Amino acid sequence: MQHGTLQTYQDLHEKIGGNLDLFFSEAGKLPGIRSEVVKAGSVYALYFTECSCGLHKMGYVSTPLLCECSRQSILHVLDALWKDHEFKVEVCGSILRSCLNLFV
Repeated sequence: MQHGTLQTYQDLHEKIGGNLDLFFSEAGKLPGIRSEVVKAGSVYALYFTECSCGLHKMGYVSTPLLCECSRQSILHVLDALWKDHEFKVEVCGSILRSCLNLFV
């Protein structure tokens, strides 16, 4: 059994049948996440309500540069789940800097 970010989103992807708008509507029900469909089919916002990084939680890292890891992680997940789409993910703020904007 796999665990982690990709598996969590992969399970959601399968549950909703790969519909991108529904994916982001439902992602907001996951623990520590709020999401919204800004423009159906093309613009989404993903908000992390807490930093889940172990390095931050243990007090080792508090730089906003850590949020690049979240950006890359979400980009990897989206590319893995929707191979026929090209995504752009921007950090518009974060717990350490509050949301990711996603564009299809």
